[in-house]
Amino acid sequence: MPFYTCFAFSDSLSAAQKANIAEEITRIHTKLTGAPRSFVRVLFHEMQSSDIFTGGKAPAMRDDPWCDPGRAISGSEKATLI
Repeated sequence: MPFYTCFAFSDSLSAAQKANIAEEITRIHTKLTGAPRSFVRVLFHEMQSSDIFTGGKAPAMRDDPWCDPGRAISGSEKATLI
């Protein structure tokens, strides 16, 4: 069974946001593979900002756009993520 792990900063996502992300992961996986929805597992792992490093250094959230949970993702970026 597929198992997806999502990392997020502590308290950066609401329960509804997590549910929406899990739903989209499930939708995409089943569309691409034909697997039943019940096969897809999604785990959210919350971490502190001091738990992540880029290039050996802890990035300031404002300096790393991938660390900004409110950042809008363009359609072209979304296409490369799928």
